[in-house]
Amino acid sequence: MKCKCHGHEFKNAKSISNHKRALVDHCSAEDCKEPNHAKGYCGLHYQAFKRTGKPELTKRIDGRMKHPLYYRYRAMLRRCYDQKHPRYHDWGGRGIRVCDQWRGIDGFWQYVKDMGLPPTRGHTIDRRDNEGDYTPENCHWATGTEQNANTREFRKNNKSGIRNIDWNKRLNKWRLQKVINGKKTSFGHYDTLEEAAKAKQELSWA
Repeated sequence: MKCKCHGHEFKNAKSISNHKRALVDHCSAEDCKEPNHAKGYCGLHYQAFKRTGKPELTKRIDGRMKHPLYYRYRAMLRRCYDQKHPRYHDWGGRGIRVCDQWRGIDGFWQYVKDMGLPPTRGHTIDRRDNEGDYTPENCHWATGTEQNANTREFRKNNKSGIRNIDWNKRLNKWRLQKVINGKKTSFGHYDTLEEAAKAKQELSWA
């Protein structure tokens, strides 16, 4: 026997009756636990069903296009994967990628869950390690001043090839430092580059 709502097969009338009662309480779309709104679907799945005849959600229907982070998220993906993007050579061209959990159908919502909202509109996503990918561990919200300070420090002063470590001519030692809240903070001076690199690995932000 078939249920008329979605064509499910059932052994007998009692099974159909139980199925219909369940639809009254919960959405019948796969993995959805939201309350039933109409035709056995929650509000969002019902909108999709009315438009396309199927309950699958689109970007517009699931609300992501109205989210304040959506276009920042899209810009991040374009920098890494769209070869026509004017700054592709600075990200995708250098091998920078976006982690798997931030891509795909549910990637945007996982990105929102991991990053949260920025403290202010002036904060943008920043990678702690400029050579690393966009991942929850490597990303945080930073102001333009903080990002520019980190970039200048790495490009102009760094001779070690390791981020946050450069040569202090006055002391003739390797210096370990990081820009925190817009200010350079020193984490010691070392006789060898190996010692400085080891000290960096032991720090929580490294």
